[in-house]
Amino acid sequence: MYCLPEHKEVCDDMEFVADCAKDEVILIGSAKFGRMRIGKCVKNDLGYLGCQNDVLGLTDRWCSGRQRCRVLLTNPELTSANTACLADLHSYLDVEYTCVPVAIPESRCQSTSQNKVKHNQGYISSHVTAETGCGSPRAPWVIEAQSGQTIDLWLIDFGALDREEQSLYTSCHQLYGFIIERDLGVNLTMCGGTERKRHLYKSKTNKVEVHMLSQLKDNFRYLVQYTFVGCSDLTPPAHAWYKREDYEAVIGCKSNDKIWRLYCKGNTWDGVVGNCSKKGKGEEPGKGSRTTFMFTFSSVILLTSVVCGAVLLIIIVIVGGSVYVKKQRIKHELKLRSDYGMLSQDHYYTLKSGYGINTMTSANIQLPGDSQPLVHIVDKDAMDTSTSQSDCVCGTMSRSLAIDQPIKNETRSSRGNLL
Repeated sequence: MYCLPEHKEVCDDMEFVADCAKDEVILIGSAKFGRMRIGKCVKNDLGYLGCQNDVLGLTDRWCSGRQRCRVLLTNPELTSANTACLADLHSYLDVEYTCVPVAIPESRCQSTSQNKVKHNQGYISSHVTAETGCGSPRAPWVIEAQSGQTIDLWLIDFGALDREEQSLYTSCHQLYGFIIERDLGVNLTMCGGTERKRHLYKSKTNKVEVHMLSQLKDNFRYLVQYTFVGCSDLTPPAHAWYKREDYEAVIGCKSNDKIWRLYCKGNTWDGVVGNCSKKGKGEEPGKGSRTTFMFTFSSVILLTSVVCGAVLLIIIVIVGGSVYVKKQRIKHELKLRSDYGMLSQDHYYTLKSGYGINTMTSANIQLPGDSQPLVHIVDKDAMDTSTSQSDCVCGTMSRSLAIDQPIKNETRSSRGNLL
């Protein structure tokens, strides 16, 4: 918004000229008259090199606060101010100045209109008020910052008296206008003529009015410098609360204890704010919109039901599979017994004593008439350990007996009876 200062060396046979744009005025930063150094205007050191006089007050009265100005170095006020250097030697003017932008009304000011400034920092010029009437008590300047910000006001007085003259005044030397903060009922008198730059007021709210008197003498020009201070109030995200203390803001979720802290630096909040949901911990602060999913009560119930159902299904499959395999095994064994011609259920039994049934001798044997198959009952205790299985089949056991009756009910007979 501000331009860099411009520096000029003006020799004694020249004139100083400053010309700014329509929405700018001249602000002199420094002005010295003398023989400061060898350069453009002083070619040789003839003595008194470095002598100088501060003529800022003179250049302020001639140039500061105006859109343009011209200063001749032969001006008697300027030459008479050169008390530090020898009058017979040539002196020059060294000036540093800036064209600063000032508030300009958008349209013609009416008796009840208000003129709002556009930027968060800038200058209000008494020269503009004198030229247009805008900024006067009938159409004051309104400086309005954002909610949460305050406004700092400074006076740059180009009609300030020197220190000797200032000591003569104990009250307001020159009335420049008023500073009004309506929300608090503040009405501050703005006086000039004492210091070139001094602090006027720092508001408590975000809005003030500046009423400038337009019927001032030409040599009482001034600027009111304004600056927005602090950061604007934040708008918390949905389902969140917001608390601010000066330059620190705290935002937290209503549904949990998640909070974010931000710090005001200049006019900007430094920090990151996440999102809050109705239930859950919301979004964590980070580079993107990263969201942390939180299981709600209904989600937990649903997940538990799914897991339990899956476990039950697995158990049913395992048990059903085991039963099916067992049945298939039994069927397979029964089929094998049938294929090898084993005894029917009426002739099948198991001896719990030391006897064995030699089914090989009776398998697939067809006897004449109604005769029943023969079953050999072998006494294992009497079996010769050296006798082979083929001997047993051939009936070479030492003790065997052929029974021509069904063995269905004779399985309970003792060994002695059978023999």
